[in-house]
Formats: sequence, C-alpha cells, structure tokens
Amino acid sequence: MTMAGDLSSDSQLFLSNFLATYHFRSSSLGDNNSRKVNCLTVIHQQHLIMKLIQATILCLASLVVISSAKAAIQARVPAAQMTIDSTLDLEKQTTQINPSVRPLQLAATVKSGTFVRAEQPTRGGASIVTQNGRSFLQLDAGFKTSSQGPDLVVALHRSSNVLGGTKAPNYALKSGDYIVLSRLKKFSGAQRYAIPANINLANYRSAVIWCRKFNATFGVASLG
Repeated sequence: MTMAGDLSSDSQLFLSNFLATYHFRSSSLGDNNSRKVNCLTVIHQQHLIMKLIQATILCLASLVVISSAKAAIQARVPAAQMTIDSTLDLEKQTTQINPSVRPLQLAATVKSGTFVRAEQPTRGGASIVTQNGRSFLQLDAGFKTSSQGPDLVVALHRSSNVLGGTKAPNYALKSGDYIVLSRLKKFSGAQRYAIPANINLANYRSAVIWCRKFNATFGVASLG
C-alpha cells in the first residue's frame, strides 16, 4: 500500500509536470501564431492602403484630363459657333431676293430666221428672244458676213420680204422702213443686240445687215 501510494504520488507529479510543460508549449505556440497573424494582418492592410492611394491618384489624374478637355472644347465652341452663324447669315443673304434684282431666266425665242445674201455673202441664223422682261436680236455662232463694209449696222425691217421690195445690186433701204439697233460688233460668230422697250416687235419682220454709209444691204433674215 505504501508503494502504491508513492507510485500514485509520483504519477501525479509526473502528470502535473507534463501538463504544465504542455500548457507552456501551447501558450508559446499560441503567442507565435498570434504574432504571425498580426504581422499578416498589418501587411494586408498596408497592401490595401497602397491600392487605395493608387486608385485615388488615377482618379485625380482622370479629373485633370477631363477638365482640360472640357476647357479646350469650350474654347473652340465660340469660334465654331461664329463660323456657323456667319455661314447661316451668308446663306440667308444669298437666298433673300432683292426686289430690284430679278432672277436670271432662260431666253425664250419669239421668232427666228436664216440670213440670205443680198449685196455681200451673209449666212447664219437670227432670232428675237426675250429674257428677264427684255428683248434682244441674237445672231448665232454660224453667223458671218463680209468685212468690206465701212459702216455696217444691225437693223430691224418692217417687211418680211426686204429683197423683193428693193433693187439689186445695193438693195437700198427706204427711211422709215427700218430701225437701227447698233453697229455690227463683229463680222462672224454669236452676238446679241438689245431692242428698245418701246419697239413693237409685231411691226418688224426681218433682221438686216446694212451698210449705212452706202445704203447697201449685205444680208437679210426674214423672221417668222
């Protein structure tokens, strides 16, 4: 019984020492783990803070870029608006019709004919046209007459048969039967002569190339 009691006391002492040692080691391991956990937590927090700082810097940089772009656009808008306004004003001025200026209209042919020879070779077409309320005697691109006349003029004649009412070789014209429009501008090619507004075109039936100095008719175009 004494041995059993001593063994039991020794066992109890050993067990007590073992448990004390285990508790000490466990406490040491717990402290180490706690330190490791705390260290990792600090590192993680620092990492998050760095990311937050980087994100903040990027956000500020983006705001600076956006502000600069906005300022540049606002600086350009007035100039562009001024250009648009100027263009619109010009278009408005262009489209507005000045009551004193009539829009250009195509020439309308009233009557026409072809030149025949009288004293000198003469050819080509003649026509009376109206445009923008005015009347003109128009010679076409095929017109040609002699250059030997010293005082050639373009005239309108009352007769539709000028050559039949006068005599060769000069085919002289009678005063009162014709009206002179202008001196002949050139001996060939297209040309136009204004007809006075007070002339009644119904009273004139022929176009004449006439040498006023010698009263000689170079060519006649009956207009119908």
